[in-house]
Amino acid sequence: MGPGVGANISILGSWIASHAVSGTSDWSPAGFYVQVHDSNGADVVLTCRLGFYSALSTGKAFFRDVKVTKVSAPAAGGDPAFSLEEDRQVAN
Repeated sequence: MGPGVGANISILGSWIASHAVSGTSDWSPAGFYVQVHDSNGADVVLTCRLGFYSALSTGKAFFRDVKVTKVSAPAAGGDPAFSLEEDRQVAN
């Protein structure tokens, strides 16, 4: 993600994020799939944000109906997919 990234949802402390929405637009869905390798799940902080690390944005962003849904696999051709374990290895 570069400068002026726009509005997105992400996991705090990681590089996991949805596609960014910028400019003036109607409501549009945004999301991502995260594979969690631990059978007990994982504790993460889901953020709704304008901008990203070192990619500040100006303006306003509004979010509604934010939810997390357990699924067995990402949808084909759908939202970006990530591995929480791989992201944490990169972060460390």
